[in-house]
Amino acid sequence: MARQNSLDPGSGSSESGPVARARPVRVVGCGRHHRCDDQVGLRVAAGLRELLADQVEIALTEAPGADLAAGLEGVRLLVVLDAAATTPALPAGAWKRIEYVPGETGPAARPARAATVSAHSLGVLDGLELARALAVLPGQVWIYVLAGTDFGYGEDFSAEVSAALADLVEQVHRDVEGWLSEQAGEPDPRLRV
Repeated sequence: MARQNSLDPGSGSSESGPVARARPVRVVGCGRHHRCDDQVGLRVAAGLRELLADQVEIALTEAPGADLAAGLEGVRLLVVLDAAATTPALPAGAWKRIEYVPGETGPAARPARAATVSAHSLGVLDGLELARALAVLPGQVWIYVLAGTDFGYGEDFSAEVSAALADLVEQVHRDVEGWLSEQAGEPDPRLRV
């Protein structure tokens, strides 16, 4: 897979070009290629292409701070997929969904800053704040994070992350399908037997 430094819809995504119709849901996989567990968002987004590509726009980015605010016109639900460092509250391989509310994310969620700030050091929260400042932030933003342990160079995930990937792909799929059904006034498919 080629290295990508900006939002890349890639194959299997929605229409592109000036006449493209905005889809109500954009899924953005964040991470760094060739960086072990940091690839989580990219891989989950790739897994969702098979399941949701005809219903939502799916994009990948290695620079979410600079890219998340791009092309959000018409988007009503933004789904962000990313890796997180393991903590006592979020052990390796665990994941959670965060309903993003502007201004309610405390300093503990922000990584330590380098002395020089550039677009490469800006993260997901910075990208969302930029979208808010530009008045393009969708009404709903879900951030899914999966806790990893190995953020060094390499292609392989840690055992805990590898074991959790398929479950996270399936949960995001169910959640987005449920949101789409709710918007269409249909029964939530998650409640079907």
